[in-house]
Amino acid sequence: MNNEMTPAMSQRLRAAGTAKYVQRDVAAGADMVLHVGDIAYANGRAVVWDSFMDAIEPAASRVPYMIAVGELASSNPGCPSR
Repeated sequence: MNNEMTPAMSQRLRAAGTAKYVQRDVAAGADMVLHVGDIAYANGRAVVWDSFMDAIEPAASRVPYMIAVGELASSNPGCPSR
């Protein structure tokens, strides 16, 4: 069995970590989320975007969730923000 992590697996783990902190802050009483930069570490991979959006949905459905896209997402032709 190959135990190497693929780029998509690594990106999903980073996105899940980000979502965990967002959920923690909203549970602690944040009135809104301003997410600046590297949003989901998706690099154009739709499956990572989908996974990230699913992970933040509980928090984003409770408070306003605004983003400012970072240079990695804005420069990637596969980014949904383009």
